[in-house]
Amino acid sequence: MRRLNNLVTELAAGQQLASGEGIRLQNPRKGWVYLACADGGAATIDGADVYMRTYAGRDEAMAYLPEGEFVVGAPSGVEDLVVRTVPELMYCKYGYDPYIPEYGPYDQPYLEAHVLPHVNTIIGAGGDAERPFAEQWTSRGGRWIVERSLPTDRDEEHDVDDVVRTWTDTPGLTDPLYDGIFIDEFFCGDHAGYPAFAEALRRIAADKRFDGKDIYPYVGSHFPDRDDWGAYDPDDDSRSSLHLWRTLLDLGYPMAWERYMQERHTEEIAREHIGWKVGECMRAWRRALPEAPRHMVQVMGYMDFGFQLDIHPEADMRAFRDMQFHYIANDDAFDGLRGVTGWTSGYADDETIRWTAKLYRHYGIEGNTEPLSDQYGFSYRNDHIANGDFTHHWEGWDVPFDIERNCAVKTHDGHSILQGRWNHTSCGNAFLVLTRSADRPNAVSQPMRKLVPGRLYSVKAIVGSYDALLAGQSEEIRHGVNIEIEGGDVVPEKTFVSVRPNHPTTEAAGFDGENRYWLNYHRTVFRATASTGKLTISDWAGGRPDDPVGVRPDGPVGARNAVNFVQVQEYLEE
Repeated sequence: MRRLNNLVTELAAGQQLASGEGIRLQNPRKGWVYLACADGGAATIDGADVYMRTYAGRDEAMAYLPEGEFVVGAPSGVEDLVVRTVPELMYCKYGYDPYIPEYGPYDQPYLEAHVLPHVNTIIGAGGDAERPFAEQWTSRGGRWIVERSLPTDRDEEHDVDDVVRTWTDTPGLTDPLYDGIFIDEFFCGDHAGYPAFAEALRRIAADKRFDGKDIYPYVGSHFPDRDDWGAYDPDDDSRSSLHLWRTLLDLGYPMAWERYMQERHTEEIAREHIGWKVGECMRAWRRALPEAPRHMVQVMGYMDFGFQLDIHPEADMRAFRDMQFHYIANDDAFDGLRGVTGWTSGYADDETIRWTAKLYRHYGIEGNTEPLSDQYGFSYRNDHIANGDFTHHWEGWDVPFDIERNCAVKTHDGHSILQGRWNHTSCGNAFLVLTRSADRPNAVSQPMRKLVPGRLYSVKAIVGSYDALLAGQSEEIRHGVNIEIEGGDVVPEKTFVSVRPNHPTTEAAGFDGENRYWLNYHRTVFRATASTGKLTISDWAGGRPDDPVGVRPDGPVGARNAVNFVQVQEYLEE
């Protein structure tokens, strides 16, 4: 037995088994076991066949096993057998396509191609539409958990029988196909409903109808301490969340701890942020509940839009996510962590879904300890352009003198919130305003640096109407701002402009879930043809003033469009 990192322990490596031979191994805890062998092999666990799929030239499988001894058999012989304990690697969630539809759909064919080889558990909604896939997935040995909202108020006292009846009225617990439920969401501190919740958990655990079912509460708190979120009654132990967590863990149920982290301006500050919000907070959990990590699923933030953790265009969110995985794979506070997942696919772009699957494979199956970003050339800082949020006025941008009168950098409180930058932040309140002229395009540009010919890059930008922002009324329209690339060939099938409103839960600058502020999300993918290039943003079709073909005002003259979050970074190829 050899520990590879906090998530993976190798039980056997390089084994060769003749036909009919077996190897006896010890699973140190109830959970997932991974096995792989040379292509063409087949294996059994305790005499039962396991579903094996081919990935990267090897046959592999994952099985959910109890703690204790098990036997891997080889009916026809296998070569180069590897057996490891691995964490619960969860995809969240099936059927939840992206808020920006051009990134999706994240349907079964997409998941088969990019995600399923790297996960062992799927979170879904439990509806009829997903049932055929759930049947197929569980027949392969995977688990399927049903997500649901918290059906009872945390801050009200409840009759325990009512809680049990309400919580168990879900396919995740009543349908034999499924393996349990995720409940969204709980917080630390004193809450009137928690005594009834703890007793309801005990009753559900004692009910034979729910044997083998897991209940995962989403826990959105920094620490297990009672005063995590402020006021509490120090004399009332019965309402303490810590009592609820102790009950949960004593019953053997897992918990899903939410750690949603915004980018930071620099890599050094980002590392410090991870060290506190992930590391020190987990150490606080362990002081109160030493066994917490082996019950805990770490929930990372997937959010790229709608709720957007990618708040700094000069930072690469993929490198930041890698830093988080690297931390939990290596820091002793996370030794024995039960699993990892991300919340949630509906707010994630395609690269995030694919990159997270690769991180699962790198840390959670292969057991690596070095950053995956190094293999892809991703660094925390995007240096291809500068000042993409116009924080420093138009420094770094070429604004020709004859259009300066049409260009201005403005700020507006709440603008970043409407864009979805989460949690509430002033990053994104500054933007470039282009006032469309009938005489010539407002074409501002900047050199693109440090490109590698042959590599794919993406350009992103967010555009809104400054006039609508000031008026408090917005329309669902394409604003006629265009992105032009020199030094690269645009990939049309990966390039789009998506017209989407602010998330319905955001309220800022006079807009909310009823009165929506409409935005244009630009994504252009190009393959670099030179080590340098040029990015031009224009409010005329055709873009550059020296382009004689098709140059025209691309929208009403006098319209004022707000542009920011201009980002250039390497694009993750398949």
